[in-house]
Amino acid sequence: MSKIGEKDSYALSCVRVLACIMIVVCHLFSASAIPVLRAAAQMLNCAIYIFFFISGYLFSTRCIEKPCSWLKNRWLRLAVPEYIYIIIAIIYCSVLTGAFAMPLKGFAVWLFNLQGFVPMGLQEGVTGHLWFLTFIAVCYLITPLLQKLQSKKNFVKLMLVAALVLLQSGLYLLFKQPCFQFMAGVAVYTGAYFFAEPLLRGLNWKTVLAVGAFAGGAGVLRLVLSKQAEAADGIFAAVYDGAVAVYANVLIAAFLTLAGIWIVRVAYRVLLPLQKPLLFLDKLSYEIYIVHYMFIQGAVSLLHSTRFMPINLLLILAASLLYAILLHWLSSKIMKSIKNLKA
Repeated sequence: MSKIGEKDSYALSCVRVLACIMIVVCHLFSASAIPVLRAAAQMLNCAIYIFFFISGYLFSTRCIEKPCSWLKNRWLRLAVPEYIYIIIAIIYCSVLTGAFAMPLKGFAVWLFNLQGFVPMGLQEGVTGHLWFLTFIAVCYLITPLLQKLQSKKNFVKLMLVAALVLLQSGLYLLFKQPCFQFMAGVAVYTGAYFFAEPLLRGLNWKTVLAVGAFAGGAGVLRLVLSKQAEAADGIFAAVYDGAVAVYANVLIAAFLTLAGIWIVRVAYRVLLPLQKPLLFLDKLSYEIYIVHYMFIQGAVSLLHSTRFMPINLLLILAASLLYAILLHWLSSKIMKSIKNLKA
């Protein structure tokens, strides 16, 4: 297992912050009535795969000696902020609507983080973005197995990644459910777990440009086929939605990740003065992802709170940041208490 250097650690933080900003902007654009912005939102959504890529790489550099203990700790970090957010959202939405905001079966879905497979959003739309957490949980579950396979030949590992890609695309073709688009994150995580470390070790501008060329070509192909896919149905539309659009975004995410890491390595001293605010935002990136959506769409939307859009955007950013800080602080206290009880 290799150790991540100071430059690369900072680079990963910078790229995570970039991905977090892209997701917030994506949801802002998707709430717009302007077609160009809504189309741009579909491209910005590639940022979700940046998180899968970085997570796969990071966990490939760590040795899991006690899988059960590791999985418990990862589950706590994933689930505690989510549970707090959901509980507060249930209370708020129930008061707002005058009725209980979640069906009883929803408790089981959210308790076991199954919302990616079993859509169970709250009334007033504050949880529609949390499918991501289901697939991160899947990635955590398979990580001990991936560690055992790390010593296998590259051909075997490549075949496993290809099998996950085919499984994801095939399931979408059969069932046409959005969750099987999102499942691509598991393939990205697995690919990064096996191959990101040697790729980053030898990363240079030529590699960045090569990946950028593939990503650009995939992005152009996606744009060219998008209009046809909208007008079509059946197999063509399903292949576009479940494979072309998904893996164009994956390639764009890979390019942005590699380019971001390479740029920070080259411009490390120039970017060093920004380290404190960037690391602070990186520490909160998970909580920002959880909370920001409710201030853009749904019960607590601030998007149209005044007549001046710049003020509305500032209110959304401020509310998201403050709520994320509170959620991070409260989650940390609860997780610390749980660990102390176990000790």
